[in-house]
Amino acid sequence: EGCLWIVDPIDGTINFFLQDDHWGISIALVENEHTIAGVVYLPARKQLFSASRDITARFRLVGEEESNWMNSRVNHEDNLTNSQFWVEWGKEEHGGGDHNNVQDVIKKLDRHTLYPQIRNCMTATMMAVACGKVAGCVLPKPEPFDIAAAGLIVERAGGMVTDTDGNPW
Repeated sequence: EGCLWIVDPIDGTINFFLQDDHWGISIALVENEHTIAGVVYLPARKQLFSASRDITARFRLVGEEESNWMNSRVNHEDNLTNSQFWVEWGKEEHGGGDHNNVQDVIKKLDRHTLYPQIRNCMTATMMAVACGKVAGCVLPKPEPFDIAAAGLIVERAGGMVTDTDGNPW
């Protein structure tokens, strides 16, 4: 019971190391197991996202005037064949079974969506969902630091964040 800060100083470590711009910093304030405020910063893109349980998701480019906040809205495309989904590898465990699971997800998405991709940074991927750039994403085994801030931002942008069975995160 009480409040807890969940911080991921570099989500997408491999992307950061390889100087790819798909990585981010995530900070969430959690009260009684529910995220009440979240901030995500994608430094290589200079994009800052925020939301709270009382404020809708918004983002802006860092370096622009403080007043240039824009509301984030997820993509509500009805036709999945016109939508793109991104998938995260996650950490390899279980003798290759986790990566086989991700490959199975890609095969299923490939039959029903437009060019599924593996991206390797859940925080940045979820911000692409929050902005409507992609329709959704899948991370089979997320850690709390992967989705605590990003999940709230996606929800406050009008999206849903669930486990693979459709239950609320």
